[in-house]
Amino acid sequence: MRNTTKEATAMSAVAMARRKDILAVAQALGLSYRTTSTGDGLGHCPWHEDRRESFSLSRRTNRFICRARCAGFVAVTPANDGRPASPIDLVMSIQQIGLPEAVRWLVALDVESALPPGPAPRMADGIG
Repeated sequence: MRNTTKEATAMSAVAMARRKDILAVAQALGLSYRTTSTGDGLGHCPWHEDRRESFSLSRRTNRFICRARCAGFVAVTPANDGRPASPIDLVMSIQQIGLPEAVRWLVALDVESALPPGPAPRMADGIG
């Protein structure tokens, strides 16, 4: 079955949104984090109070996770079953908007893509 032009455009917009640099997206959303020696981000989780930094942003995989697997993070990413999630998931949660709005927000965001063109990397249980 062939995609219509509208479907193909929507799919390419989603692919473009998934590739936006997760650290730049977090910064644009007003989230605080520090950059680690590996270039990843580490900060306090926006979904729960934590004494230790549990919010992890991986530059290599372009994904984020709450290492404490808090209820807020799991609720944000039900399809991921607590595994690392994409820039789209982050925008949907923090902005409290749906998928189409999050994709438009990310496509309009003036940041570089973190991933080269092609399929996104497959995720294992951890991040980075």
